[in-house]
Amino acid sequence: MACEAGLLEIAVNAALNPIIIINNFGEVVYWNAAAESTFGYSREEAIGQDVHILIAPKRYHEQVKRGVEIFRECESGEVANKVQELQAVRKNGQEFPIELSLSSIKSSEGRWSVGVVRDITEQRKAKEDLVKKEMFIRRLLNEIDKPIFYENSDGVIVLCNIAFANMVGLSVDDVVGRLLSDIAPACFANFNNAAVFKIIENGEAHSSEMCLETADKGLRDIVLHTSLMCGDSNHEFGIVGIVIDVTEEKKMMLKILDSERTESIGYLAGGIGHDFNNYLMGMAGNAGLMQILHNSPKKPEDRLSENQLKYLKRVLEVSERAGNLVKQLLSLGRKDFVIEPISMNLTVQQAYTVLRTIDKGTEINICSHGDDYISGDSLEIQRLIVNLGVNAIHAMQS
Repeated sequence: MACEAGLLEIAVNAALNPIIIINNFGEVVYWNAAAESTFGYSREEAIGQDVHILIAPKRYHEQVKRGVEIFRECESGEVANKVQELQAVRKNGQEFPIELSLSSIKSSEGRWSVGVVRDITEQRKAKEDLVKKEMFIRRLLNEIDKPIFYENSDGVIVLCNIAFANMVGLSVDDVVGRLLSDIAPACFANFNNAAVFKIIENGEAHSSEMCLETADKGLRDIVLHTSLMCGDSNHEFGIVGIVIDVTEEKKMMLKILDSERTESIGYLAGGIGHDFNNYLMGMAGNAGLMQILHNSPKKPEDRLSENQLKYLKRVLEVSERAGNLVKQLLSLGRKDFVIEPISMNLTVQQAYTVLRTIDKGTEINICSHGDDYISGDSLEIQRLIVNLGVNAIHAMQS
């Protein structure tokens, strides 16, 4: 028996964790080597001391005293037969977290309490560091204005940022722990599921575009980027999804395409106007020569009859109008404007002439208040007035 007791003493004293035995009054009766190194008290200093006063912070002394009294009376207490995390204090006054396993044993000599202590300073620090990293990641995600979510292999969302929560019209806490199909429009959930199947099938990231009714911005054009994120083993995986709003980019692209199309039309109209102008100049030039010969005849036959002169004037008038139209066609093909002093009355009158050729049945009145001159492009202003007039005529007809 003495040999077994000696072996037990050696084994307990060699244990890596502090082992403390106290009597029914809370006094230390056993203090192993690990307890000495952990708390800083030698065995001689600890034996006979109230263990709670010895290793518990002062602010817990009254609470511990009541616990000892309860334990003494009924062999139970808040920490009896349990593993709990508590705060302890070393001889130098330094506090540190411990994990305490306390149990009660009886013998012919009385009742004893055996406490096994484990210093969890490193574990607590690792846990706190993990919490800090998680908080940092959450803050980082929330700084990103693109909706981001992460769902595990069961399809449950375990992480998302504020932008994603706003997109589905919920708080982050209401999103986490739920299926995407429970919180997002069905079309988006089905869209995501189809992407997930493709990712699992080929292991490559997937991007696809759709139109989505969002809770915060209404109907938007979006691109959903999804990729596979594996854990420590190939059996652990999740899906990361990033939503990119491309509504404004698509609008800008349409504007660019429209601008390019308008520019192409301008080039085409300019080319047609240039060719037509060549024929028009020939016709107008010959009509002008006929008028010169009529005004300064060299031979009697150079004089025109009244009917011929009337038709010649019409040809010249129509040639002038056609010339203005050609100038407008040519203006579509140029990128710059001709800014010069122009008469607004004359410009409006020229636009009126064009409108009369388009529609003769609509009454058009021109009100003039003096001959005001401005700096501008006469052809561009004429085209603006003609366009307004044509729109008004069509509106009145309908």
